[in-house]
Amino acid sequence: MIKAIVTDCFGVLYNDILKDMLHRHNVTDSRIVAACFAAAQASDMGDITLDAFFEKLTQFTSIPPETVRAEMSDTSHLNVGFTEILRNP
Repeated sequence: MIKAIVTDCFGVLYNDILKDMLHRHNVTDSRIVAACFAAAQASDMGDITLDAFFEKLTQFTSIPPETVRAEMSDTSHLNVGFTEILRNP
């Protein structure tokens, strides 16, 4: 009998909104991608504010700040296929 399931959130239970945004805007330079993910980690850890995170993404990618904010806020979605697996193991 299954008693617990441990899963990651972004990229598993929910889409990886940062990865998706970088892909939509054709950001492929590995140094820029790494810098964006480092900024995300700093934001997740509370080392920088969310505003600073968005500013860094704009600085690294040249994606307009209003686009960064909108896409990072509005494009998250639940991985329905994965939740079905969780419901029916």
